Amino acid sequence: MRPARALAGGTVVLVVGLGALVLTNGDDDASPTGTPATADETDVPAPTTPRRHVTPGAIGDRLVSGGVQLVLQGVDDPFTTGDPVLTAPAGRRWVATDVEVTNLSPAPVTLSSQGHFLLRDVTDARYATAAGGGVPAVDGVLPAGATRRANLVFEVPEDARDLRLSFNGGPVGSDPILVSLG
Repeated sequence: MRPARALAGGTVVLVVGLGALVLTNGDDDASPTGTPATADETDVPAPTTPRRHVTPGAIGDRLVSGGVQLVLQGVDDPFTTGDPVLTAPAGRRWVATDVEVTNLSPAPVTLSSQGHFLLRDVTDARYATAAGGGVPAVDGVLPAGATRRANLVFEVPEDARDLRLSFNGGPVGSDPILVSLG
């Protein structure tokens, strides 16, 4: 009986140890101050597979990866709705990006604002798109040769800087497209 308890106890320690590793390696930290991310910060964990260094493009560049072309047409930072009731929470700001995606491949591709687009800051913290009503969506099937233009709104900490739009909507294994917001 004792060996079974020791093994079970060791397993618990191992799981707790791995949990501590995840919490301290920075992937769950959406702020540059090192405080744990909250549910409001929409932090996205860093990928677990190593990637080659990708040089960011600029606004207006036509960037291609895996048969998909992305053009960042413009940025509105900070983004405001014009409605004084709809504002970013205290300590946060909204950043709107105007993106154009073209499917250059011979097959349809499925786009997801939540699954394929992120904002990354100078600390490599990652922010997913925020829920936003009233703006055109990029989500859905994009037929071969078709282009879709949409606005994506992200919520980031007020002091986030060196923001880059990351698009990873090409086939598995293709490099992400990075675009510097300015």
